[in-house]
Amino acid sequence: MKIFVHDFAGHPFQFQLSRELVRRGHSVTHAYFADLSGPKGNFHVTPEEVPWLAVEAIKLNAAFDKYSYLQRLKAHCNYARILKEKIREAAPTVVISGNTPTDVEYLLARDCINRDIRFVHWVQDFYALALETLLRRKLGSLSRVAAGPFYLLERRIFRTSDAIVYISDDFSSYAASKGFAPKRQMTIENWASLEEIAPGPKLNSFSLAHSLSDKFVFLYSGTMGLKHNPLGLVELARRFRDRPEVRVVLISEGVGRSILEEHKRNNQLDNLLLLDYQPFEILPAVLASADVLVANVEAEAAAFCVPSKILSYLCAGRPILLSVPRENLAARVLDRARAGFTCQPGDSAEFLEKAEALWRQKELRIDMGNNARQYAESMFNMNRIGNLFESVLGEAIPAYTPVLTSAATGAVV
Repeated sequence: MKIFVHDFAGHPFQFQLSRELVRRGHSVTHAYFADLSGPKGNFHVTPEEVPWLAVEAIKLNAAFDKYSYLQRLKAHCNYARILKEKIREAAPTVVISGNTPTDVEYLLARDCINRDIRFVHWVQDFYALALETLLRRKLGSLSRVAAGPFYLLERRIFRTSDAIVYISDDFSSYAASKGFAPKRQMTIENWASLEEIAPGPKLNSFSLAHSLSDKFVFLYSGTMGLKHNPLGLVELARRFRDRPEVRVVLISEGVGRSILEEHKRNNQLDNLLLLDYQPFEILPAVLASADVLVANVEAEAAAFCVPSKILSYLCAGRPILLSVPRENLAARVLDRARAGFTCQPGDSAEFLEKAEALWRQKELRIDMGNNARQYAESMFNMNRIGNLFESVLGEAIPAYTPVLTSAATGAVV
């Protein structure tokens, strides 16, 4: 079958799905927005995959400010136009699309309907809810008005898609509360690549290059946007500023990074190291440089955001310090794995207390790190995940017989 996988963000694990589908005998085109700032996966295609796997890195060839509402809407229209052209060229049987702004997803889904292409909406977040929540700080009650059109588009996408894939059962409950009525739905939790992100030694090229090999490192790697709270890292740096052996490291760009740069200057936080996004190929070394990996999501964003960075953290085999509401899927995953501590957003006392505990207790860090990797190895099996997506395709395309494989061996069953 010809499949078109679209991931607006360009994250690594979606490309891993495309490779798994190719391994099962499908022909796949994988597309993403190359101009969007943020961590990107390694989109290398091997010679063996070339006849069956194509990568489309979509560019607008124009400046793109994702925090400007009007500029972003205009860019989305241009992006959707290019994306639809790529789909027409590929002529797939089915499109799987995720991480995509609602206006783009709507245009894409409508075009697929017009061309008799099956469409699977992969729900990574709820764009309208996120927009309303983030605009509330600026517009107050008018944020609901601004987000209103996107709720309407979202409802239309759910009603017309051939299948819906949620990353959390919480998303299914929210969709039901909004009156969204999908034809078919399934929950498949996100994952990260076990092969590409493995535990490594703290002494490595990255830690040596940034003088971290002999330091205790709290490290945050990934998007630091409006739904994250950069001040947690400021508090962490303040708590440990009198301990010369401790560093707090942020690897990110954008609005959160700018806030931290200002606090670093104004508060003389010399122990706060701010770095740009690093190439995906060295991510294992980056994460291995950490003694504790840090992630957060503000309470108001927890309903629509599950921080996928903790899945890469689990693969890296390091303990995790997470600030997120305990009902969020990320908190439940961390509890299942017994791989770190979860703190309620806004509770800086608990956050710093858990940071101190991890700093002081080496055996605790070792146990949690081992638990993290063991959980990843048990849950991020691509044979199992591939079977789940094959089941979705079987639901979306009644005439299709899913290609199922053994979770243990990968052999077709």
